Amino acid sequence: MDQQFIDKTMSVQIQLHQQQILRLKKEVMELHHQIASIQANCQHVFLETDCTRKCLKCDYTESLHY
Repeated sequence: MDQQFIDKTMSVQIQLHQQQILRLKKEVMELHHQIASIQANCQHVFLETDCTRKCLKCDYTESLHY
């Protein structure tokens, strides 16, 4: 009897964690979209090195090696 209770409790906990993971993944995706939007509309001010250039305002980075 105790083992079944533990299994059900663990199953519920796992489901709750999985739901939370899905919510957080959606939130992360939304944040990535917001960053992409900000970077797409930025008037970039680049700091360049030999390999990359990075915007000082929005952190957009480009490789200079193609």
